[in-house]
Amino acid sequence: NKIVTTLFGLEEIRELRDEEIEAYYFLNDQERKVGGDAIEALEAYNVTPALWSERDKHVSALAN
Repeated sequence: NKIVTTLFGLEEIRELRDEEIEAYYFLNDQERKVGGDAIEALEAYNVTPALWSERDKHVSALAN
């Protein structure tokens, strides 16, 4: 439910702005396995799924 709510909100923001929005969604894969459906949904809306265990891969992109 949280992913769906975030995606709908993000789509509303994208409709209001003329510029491309780069979005990341962090998924906690340390407490439980992240399902492929969640990752597919994020990718379908051009959101980068970021696993918490791999968060260091995204630091440079987010620092800009």
